Amino acid sequence: MLVADQNTPRATEPVGKSASFQAAIDKDHRHNFLFNVLEGACVRFAFTISSANILLTVFAGELTESKLLVGLVPAMFMLFWTLPQIVSAHKTEHLPRKRGLLIVGRLGKAVPWLFLGTWLLTIGAENKTLTLIVFFVLLTVFCVWGGFMVPPWVSFLTKLIRRTHLGRLYGLRAFVGYSMALAASYLVKRILEVYEFPKGYAFIFLLTGTGFIVATFFLRQTREPADESANAGATQGLRAFLRQAVEMVKQHRSFRVFLLVVILSAFGAAGPGAGIASGFYSVYGRKVLNAPPGDLGMYIAIMASCQLVAVLFGGWVIDRFGAKPVYGAALFFGIGAALTSFFAPNAGVFRLTFVFVGLAMGFFAISYHNMIIALAPAGLRSTYMGISNTLRGPFYAIAPLLGGAIVDLTSSFRLLFALAAFGSVISLAVLLIFVRVPRPAEG
Repeated sequence: MLVADQNTPRATEPVGKSASFQAAIDKDHRHNFLFNVLEGACVRFAFTISSANILLTVFAGELTESKLLVGLVPAMFMLFWTLPQIVSAHKTEHLPRKRGLLIVGRLGKAVPWLFLGTWLLTIGAENKTLTLIVFFVLLTVFCVWGGFMVPPWVSFLTKLIRRTHLGRLYGLRAFVGYSMALAASYLVKRILEVYEFPKGYAFIFLLTGTGFIVATFFLRQTREPADESANAGATQGLRAFLRQAVEMVKQHRSFRVFLLVVILSAFGAAGPGAGIASGFYSVYGRKVLNAPPGDLGMYIAIMASCQLVAVLFGGWVIDRFGAKPVYGAALFFGIGAALTSFFAPNAGVFRLTFVFVGLAMGFFAISYHNMIIALAPAGLRSTYMGISNTLRGPFYAIAPLLGGAIVDLTSSFRLLFALAAFGSVISLAVLLIFVRVPRPAEG
């Protein structure tokens, strides 16, 4: 049973689910749990080795001296990843099956990385300005395509996996994925040490694309029965859908306050996306503290190791106590990352930053979706996910651009880190005091 927020809209799971439908879900639960773990692990692996806040910002920094353009990388990632999601929720929520669409989506996410890797091996070294333009275009394609797939993926996942197993599912997906990324981090380190720019990055991007292709294979193994009741909202127009979404936010106090926390997190040290400073940690280590190029691989290794700890422990906590304490821990460790960067005297001590970054990212990775799943009425989770992600998108796009502008105008990374820590303190206080989240009841 769940202890529900009294302000939650009184929507329920769509009616009309047959006994045969529920029997099919129960029969294939273990099978779907396994292949969703494997599929998610490959996706997490791909995202980790080409982290927007570590590898991609440094890659952009090799192509331009402008910190504003470097900040554009996480900004574009968040903006174009999140904005399509409210439209996606409207277009896909009524589909009786989501699996076919998601398979196409996974393959589509591989294409930009494979193209970019091939570009760098053939043309990219000759013209850095053109390569920067190609990179931003491909990043936009990847993010718009990938972001559109998030609401149907959440609907697909919550249909196949029991609510009491979602914490474990997210934790295991992330644990296996980060384990693979940790093993690959040594390879990333060696590639960047051995191969000159841009060849080393080309190999990493090709490996990223391969991760999405393997994820597609595992996704194809899942079994999804048709949900006939999903057709209920098929004829609703987009304008009516958006009006309904606005009413949902107005009626649900805890969801409104959680949206405020998520938006405030954009201007903090870390959040469910790129905070104002998160794209500049690795740039600071490389450009100011003179960390060697191979330290990028070490940053990924440290981050992935700590993410392993966070997702395993966090998944256990979510299934027993709910997502709120895990989300709060993510904000807390984000503060630690900003303060460590601020006080680090050299490149060696600075590596501790990525202990906190890894813990924060791991806790965010498994708590953000679970916060929304817990807050959303059953049957409206895809819509709530679309609302949250679309609303937060512009703020997470502006934040790293603001961070880049602060560094360009003041020549001070440390000022940026101090502001980020303060922003996260405010976010954590609002979360702890004002947000009520449904949690598993004792017993």
